Amino acid sequence: MKKCLLLLLAICLFCAGCYKENDLMIGTWVRPSDRNPTKKEGFVLKKHGRAESVNLGTLKYEKWHISDGTLLLDGKDSGAGFAVEVRDIFLIQSVDNLFLVIIPLGQSESISYTRKK
Repeated sequence: MKKCLLLLLAICLFCAGCYKENDLMIGTWVRPSDRNPTKKEGFVLKKHGRAESVNLGTLKYEKWHISDGTLLLDGKDSGAGFAVEVRDIFLIQSVDNLFLVIIPLGQSESISYTRKK
């Protein structure tokens, strides 16, 4: 009986930790656009894994989740004239109430985003 209770407690603590990490990620994250530094671009991470793009042209994010400290953004890119499924993968370097710093998979330079109020 004690083992079952300990296992249940461990599972609850693990799930609570995941929820808090995801909860901290929820919001609108933007940075100056590479194409036009006077404009902001980025993404919106919503509850229940829903996502949206912010000024990313033909790239439209639809959903997101976190796995092992990695942010996965799924959506469609219609830049070629037809929709192509995309998955962008980022290592989460740091996140707090104001800033999100991520590193795109396969790259070494980080990208910093600011939470939009």
